[in-house]
Amino acid sequence: MSGNCLPLPKLNDDGSLVQPMELDTTALDKALAFHGDFPQYSFFIADPTRGYFGKAQWMSDEYKNAVREWIRQLAACFKQRGLGYDRWYLQIFDETTDKKVAEISRVIKEADPNVRTMITIPMYATSQQTLTDSGISPWVNIVVSHAPGLTRHNAPDGFELCRQPGHELWFYAAADARYGVGKERDPLVFYRLLHWLAFYYKATGVHFWDYCSTHGNPWDVPSRRFQYRRMGIEDYMLLKMAQDAIGELRAAGQAQQAADYQQQLDSLVAAVLDHPQDRTGFRARHRQLL
Repeated sequence: MSGNCLPLPKLNDDGSLVQPMELDTTALDKALAFHGDFPQYSFFIADPTRGYFGKAQWMSDEYKNAVREWIRQLAACFKQRGLGYDRWYLQIFDETTDKKVAEISRVIKEADPNVRTMITIPMYATSQQTLTDSGISPWVNIVVSHAPGLTRHNAPDGFELCRQPGHELWFYAAADARYGVGKERDPLVFYRLLHWLAFYYKATGVHFWDYCSTHGNPWDVPSRRFQYRRMGIEDYMLLKMAQDAIGELRAAGQAQQAADYQQQLDSLVAAVLDHPQDRTGFRARHRQLL
């Protein structure tokens, strides 16, 4: 969800914070009702330096105190609506390794250590950019790599750091305006196989933007994007079921049989990801997975 449904502090006509702080939850309640089937909600704050917290200067004591009070009220707001901390998280800025993400995330954690924060980073970000230059650790929970060009062979070294305790590695891909309206990327490659990549790299989430806002539940919109997202989720479930079954064989002492099946599964996943345009081959390998 975008920031326009996130209850931000009310401001006076002169741009200063209303005191005591007030939040208008009207848009939030509509959004939650609209997206009721979704397991988690992402709330995007494009640029928290732009006066959302009154006239206070970035990272001044006044600014930090305003953010802390806002977080406390926001957490209480979600709790009143039956949403635990595992159901929502905050995305700060977009596709960046700027230190400002870590700075505001630290203030958020000081207010409530249970609130999860997320950063989206360019796919090519190195480990130094991801977790050293940006100072993310330990203030950001979810690190989402923008992965439209990701393959089995070009993972940035930052991925390993993104999986350290306290962090979750996620992937996402968004439509590209260069292709023109109605001419999005290949839905198999760009939407469905992203879930195969998540399985291969042991990512724990796939993030996507909801562009629908007016006509029913977006998950039911007849869109190739959503159809292939759904199929990708189903594929991931099948892959995980296969991996779990192999683990059960190992636990039962059937090491050789488990090793044989593991080799088959690894080869299948590699073949799918190395030949993303081969639809005939994909269907055959999907049947093999089943």
